[in-house]
Amino acid sequence: MYKAGQFDVEVHFFPISADELAERSGKLRTLLLRGARRSIQHNEDPNQEVESCPAAGALPLGLVVK
Repeated sequence: MYKAGQFDVEVHFFPISADELAERSGKLRTLLLRGARRSIQHNEDPNQEVESCPAAGALPLGLVVK
């Protein structure tokens, strides 16, 4: 059972450049797409080997739900 004050988390925010933000967003998008595809393929046929897939490209920011 969780006890109050059992875990303390310290978070630090620091500014990054627009180029670094775009690079990190691209890497995250690639990882999320790859993981989603693996999850779908695993649910369809768990014994099938998952092939490597490149990112489909940049997604429009309008698709992102906050």
